[in-house]
Amino acid sequence: MLKQHHNTKTGGFTLLELMVALVAGLIAISAIYYVGAASSRFFHEQQRISQTQMSVRMAAEQLRDDIERAGMGASLNSEVALTCMNFDEEIRAVEIDNNANTDALPNADVNGVRADRIQLSGNYSTDSMYLSTQPNATRNGFRLQVNRPSFRRDFGTVGDDFSVEAFEEVFAVGRMLRLDDLGKQYFVTVRSADSSNQSFTFSPTIPQASAGCTPLNNVDITPLDIIEYTVLNPWTTDVARLRFVADPDRRDLDEARGHIPSLLVRRFVNNPQDTIRVVLEWVANVTYDVTMDDQTVVNGPPILTRYQGEEAATELELNPHHVRAIHFNLSARTAEQDPRFPFTLRAAGGPLLRYQTVSTLPGAARVRSVRGDVALRNVGRVVRP
Repeated sequence: MLKQHHNTKTGGFTLLELMVALVAGLIAISAIYYVGAASSRFFHEQQRISQTQMSVRMAAEQLRDDIERAGMGASLNSEVALTCMNFDEEIRAVEIDNNANTDALPNADVNGVRADRIQLSGNYSTDSMYLSTQPNATRNGFRLQVNRPSFRRDFGTVGDDFSVEAFEEVFAVGRMLRLDDLGKQYFVTVRSADSSNQSFTFSPTIPQASAGCTPLNNVDITPLDIIEYTVLNPWTTDVARLRFVADPDRRDLDEARGHIPSLLVRRFVNNPQDTIRVVLEWVANVTYDVTMDDQTVVNGPPILTRYQGEEAATELELNPHHVRAIHFNLSARTAEQDPRFPFTLRAAGGPLLRYQTVSTLPGAARVRSVRGDVALRNVGRVVRP
C-alpha cells in the first residue's frame, strides 16, 4: 500500500523578497514626496510672483492716473504765471526729487537701484471749477453761484439734494484754492466754510485794485491738492497713520531672513487730514524721467528732449512749465530671497530681475517691473464749468 505524502509548504514572501519590496516602496514614496514638494514650492513661488506682478501693475495705474491729472486747474509754474499777490509756496504741476528715498531700499548700492520722489499739484478732489459772486466786504471770502452745472453736479441742488458733506470736504479748512479772474491768478488757503450759505473765507486777503488785478464777478475757483509719492521704511520712519504694521519685536528675525519692508506711499501734502496710504509693498526701484519742450522761439515748433536722473530733476526745477511728459519705472520684489534663485549683479542699463536684500543670505528675490509714459494732458488747458 502506497503512502501518501502531504506538502507542508505554505505560501508567503521570503525575507529577501520583503526587503526588496520595502526598498522599492521607499523609493517610490520618496520620488512622490520629492515631486510633490517641488511642485508645491513651484506653485507657491509662482503665486508670489503673480501677486507681485499684479501689485506693481495696480500701483502703476494709480500713479499713471495721478500724473495725468497734474496741472488740472492749477498752474504749471506760479513763478511765471500772472499772479496778483504773493503766496507762501510755489505752485508747480510736477516736482521730482531725484534719489530722495534710496536709503529706504535695502542694499540699494549692490542692486543698482534708487527711489525718487515726485510731487503733483492739481485738482484731485473734483473734476470741476466753480464760479463765485463778488468778494465779501473784507475781501477774504466768496459765495458760490449755486445754479452753475458744476456746482449742481458735485454738490446737488440747494433746497433739494444739496450735500453738506461733499461741500465741506471740497472746501475743507487748510485746502489750497486757485482763483482765476480772466487769466489773473490768486492762490489762497481756505480758513472756514459755511455750507448753509455755500460760501467760504480764505487767506491771505485779496488786495485792493492795483495794475488791473482787482477780482470781479464770476471768478473761477479751483480746489488744489499736492500729492506726493515717496518710499518709506516703516522701521525707520514715523508712519503711525499707515495700516501697514511692522512688528518691532520681529525686526531682528525679519532682517536675518531678508524680510525688510519698503513701501511706496501716496499722501496729500496740503490735506488737513494729511491722508496717507500704501500703494505698493516691497518696492525695489522707483525712477522718473521727463520730456521737456526746449524750444526758445515764441510760438515756434516744439523741441522735445528727454532727460534722465539728476538732469531730469534739474531741468524740471529750472523750467517746470516746459514739461510735457513723465516717464516712470516702478519695480517690486518678492518679500524674501529664494536660495535656489542665484543673485547676479545687474548689468548697466539692463533690466532689474533679481534683488538681494541681505548680502550674507544665498539667492535673491524675484522682481517684476512696469514702465509708463504719461503725457501731461492738462498742460495749458483750462476747463470751464
